[in-house]
Amino acid sequence: MKTAIIATHNTGKAKEFKAILEPKGFTVKTLADIGFTEEIEETGQTFEENAIIKAEAIQAKAGEMVIAQTIPVCQLIIWAENLACIQRDTQVSIKTMRRMWKKC
Repeated sequence: MKTAIIATHNTGKAKEFKAILEPKGFTVKTLADIGFTEEIEETGQTFEENAIIKAEAIQAKAGEMVIAQTIPVCQLIIWAENLACIQRDTQVSIKTMRRMWKKC
């Protein structure tokens, strides 16, 4: 089974991601699940740049696929060795994440 790390400590968001990713064969973990407590400095000029910075920092430590999002403009990023899909939307919803997942 593959692992997807959600770049959040929010258990509610983790449940939303689990609803989408577990049927695709992924084990979903939060930052708390992997013991990631480091502060990530978001030095980008845009929400997208900061989401990428966050995803790359966590991926470098964890070695697993990382999903990061920013609010209020949401970017959903799946970052893995050979996979990068970015979806922008004005709100986070399961429907939006399902559409994004199908594109990958």
